[in-house]
Amino acid sequence: MVYAALIGAGVNAFQSIRARDEKKKLQRDGERLVQQQLGQESLFASQQRQALQAGIDAQDKGFANAGIATANIGRSAKRRTLDRQVEAQSRASQQLASSGLLNSSVQANLDQGISGATDRRLAEIDNGLAGIFSNLAVQRAGAKFQGQQALASFLGQRQARRAGIADTRFDLLNTQVDAPLVDVGGLAASFGVT
Repeated sequence: MVYAALIGAGVNAFQSIRARDEKKKLQRDGERLVQQQLGQESLFASQQRQALQAGIDAQDKGFANAGIATANIGRSAKRRTLDRQVEAQSRASQQLASSGLLNSSVQANLDQGISGATDRRLAEIDNGLAGIFSNLAVQRAGAKFQGQQALASFLGQRQARRAGIADTRFDLLNTQVDAPLVDVGGLAASFGVT
């Protein structure tokens, strides 16, 4: 019985060492897997964040270009209006001169009337531009807000993914590998020792 007990103790010790080694191997393999998951998650997160930021930057550039285009259209419209004023004053002065009605007070009234019409048209252009710029600003703010929401959502999802990986690591580190215990009586009987 003494031999059987010693053999059983040796087998149990061996199996305990084997179970410990299996646990260490499982933990090493698990840590390698966790590190691989973290690396993939970081790469994915970096690419996704860059894509989101590129979208936000493209929107900003688009709105800036729209603002520049609108300002250019406004300048062009004002230039045309001022050119028409000069043409109208010149044409009216020629018509009055050819009819013999041109004097300084008629010219002053004519200039005042044409300038008033030009000023009203310039004010209309300014009001139109103000409305367009206002709409662009509101749309840009909305788009920027949506972009920031997308980034915030992405960061929340990233935290959840990293928490899942951390849970996997915890589970791997706390995995129990049980060594089967040897039945000493059965082992002894198999050797003919009772």
